[in-house]
Amino acid sequence: MKRNLLLVFIALTVFSYGQVQSIDPAKINHDTVDLKEVIISATRTERKLSEIPMPFNLVTKKEIQAIGGSRLQDVLTEQKGLTIVPQINGVGNGLQLQGLGADYTMIMMDGEPLIGRYTGTLELSRIALGNIKKIEIVKGPSSSLYGSEALGGVVNIITSRPVNPRVMLSSRLSTVGDFDANVELDHVRSKLSNQLFFNFFNSKGFDADPQNYGRTISPYRNFSFRHKLIYQPIEALELSTAIRIFHEVQDNEYQVIVPFDSIKVNGPGKVSDLTFIPQIKYSWKNNTQFYIRANYTRYYTETKLNELSTGNEYYFDQFRQEYFKPEVQSTCRYFKNQNWTAGAGILYESVNTNRYGENVTRFQHTSYVFLQHEWKLNPKVDIITGLRYDDNSVYHSQWSPKFSLLYKPTSRIQIKSSFGTGFKAPDFRQLYLNFKNSAAGYSVFGTEVVLDELKKLQTQGLIEDIYISLDQKSTLKPEKSIALNFGMEYDHPRFGNFSIHFFRNDLKGLVEIQTVALLKNRQFIYSYNNIQNAYTEGFEAEWRSKLIRNFQISLSYNYLLAKDKDILNQIKQKQIYGRNPETLESYLITKKDYLGLYGRSPHSGIAKLRYQSKSGKWDASLRCIYRGSYGSAATAGSVSGTLIPSSDRNSNGILDRYDHLVSDYFILNAGYAYQMNSNWRISTGVENLANYKDELYIPTLKGRNFFIQIQFEFLKKNKS
Repeated sequence: MKRNLLLVFIALTVFSYGQVQSIDPAKINHDTVDLKEVIISATRTERKLSEIPMPFNLVTKKEIQAIGGSRLQDVLTEQKGLTIVPQINGVGNGLQLQGLGADYTMIMMDGEPLIGRYTGTLELSRIALGNIKKIEIVKGPSSSLYGSEALGGVVNIITSRPVNPRVMLSSRLSTVGDFDANVELDHVRSKLSNQLFFNFFNSKGFDADPQNYGRTISPYRNFSFRHKLIYQPIEALELSTAIRIFHEVQDNEYQVIVPFDSIKVNGPGKVSDLTFIPQIKYSWKNNTQFYIRANYTRYYTETKLNELSTGNEYYFDQFRQEYFKPEVQSTCRYFKNQNWTAGAGILYESVNTNRYGENVTRFQHTSYVFLQHEWKLNPKVDIITGLRYDDNSVYHSQWSPKFSLLYKPTSRIQIKSSFGTGFKAPDFRQLYLNFKNSAAGYSVFGTEVVLDELKKLQTQGLIEDIYISLDQKSTLKPEKSIALNFGMEYDHPRFGNFSIHFFRNDLKGLVEIQTVALLKNRQFIYSYNNIQNAYTEGFEAEWRSKLIRNFQISLSYNYLLAKDKDILNQIKQKQIYGRNPETLESYLITKKDYLGLYGRSPHSGIAKLRYQSKSGKWDASLRCIYRGSYGSAATAGSVSGTLIPSSDRNSNGILDRYDHLVSDYFILNAGYAYQMNSNWRISTGVENLANYKDELYIPTLKGRNFFIQIQFEFLKKNKS
């Protein structure tokens, strides 16, 4: 495979040199974008959102400022089709997209993946919003530029690029005890651009259960440092490096609740993340570019808890992950209205943690190549085709074709469709995890170790009940998906923009966490299994308009179905029964009774109202986020060991009409911002105005929170 990649590297070089002509510096396209700033094609210039063939959302800098948040989850919470979901242990949040969990959504910064997933979820509060220029969201496996994790989609966070000398200072204070401060320094000369960004965040935590010792979310503080250096010795050549550092310190205090007893524990925790990305970019005429790029990331966490009464060690956990990915890529335009993007790379990954029992370092690598072609046939038709090949060292290789089409029958109507396949190999956590979290009151075992661990616990007489067979080994298989998206948009001259997008994801071998046993101390044990055949389908509808001058309104609604095909087949064969909890009468489950997979809300939506003054000096907004009811699987839902009961009240293993669901709810946010002059801006607002709380099922949902933010910016524009 390495020989093949060498041949690909040579081919890419020839691919790029095919466009070499005498360089006219005046005609070179000096985009202010990085290699993968634009998800669709690395060579396209800025275009309207409606001109992008695949399902795509764009969050601009103005929208980010209007929300007034400080962390990434504050912005993503208010985007159509996205659902923020709590992690299995109730600490932090992940992102659900088109009914697929956080494991299947790739979170990127400037085109490079962010690593460090706790229980498969990347903690969104790690990412500060300070120097973010925009956020691009692609739904479904529509682009061939990205790898196996992107079955659900891609969220690409684009940081600002130093263009003019600039100083930016800002701070944000909230009534829940969070403090956020940013400093950005941009230094620009004729050939050298330099950007430094610092962020400090301090949280007093959050307590959903004041009766117990400690807090649901313990106090913590972190800082982020981002450095971007760009050097252009000649017009066509750009050398750049990006460095990102994140470090967090946690002051943990928990009251671990177990049957007939409780234990008070405390101790430090820390999280660190270091990323280094060097890049060489060479540009020729007609948007032809060649890149050599690498990404090295090291992620580390450590938690140590001691019993408060004795000082003895109660729990210790460490996790270390290293990620190295060299990549070459070329983009060019051989013919008018046609863009080609081709690339190849190798991803090396290693993990060392005591969560895997024997505390050994495990390795895997993936080699990949991709090709993507965009062809604007005429002003009405734009087509993107792509092909990706991934060769994983643990599982077999996979080809993934992609296709997207944009058709504009009139200047006001857009029709979009896309097709894509995806492939995701099980990760280290799903295979080898041996995680006994006594502090949180649960354990998780990977599929390669779960049977041996259950047999040990059974021999020791610690198990109350086992929900799987101990005689048959369950080997976790790779997950595959086929995604279809189709949508239409109509731009009415008076009533605004109407859009509706339908989606369908057919999944084979979808990995879901499952409850495998219950200990006599009432703590649950979890593992993973493949749902052999599942699907998610639904649609997103949106209306955006300026009915009155300076007034903007948008309404969006998302409908989702997510079901296990094997369960549907058993229902068809009349093999599943339920029991009415009031009359205790048994009944045969019908297709209409079956509600679908856990953690998915069939109905959700967002309403936004924004007013901008005629002078442009101030603006105000009111936003309402709705999430419909959904089923919950039984989990140890908080670090204190509080048990979240399953929605499955009649214990038939599925969600049906007599089960108890998590209640639907509304979150109401409001904001106001005033631009005092060219340098000063002040923002204030309230999050969760109605003070909605659900301590049991959504322990990370804080109550009403008022905030104020002050920003100072000094910008000196270059004369050129």
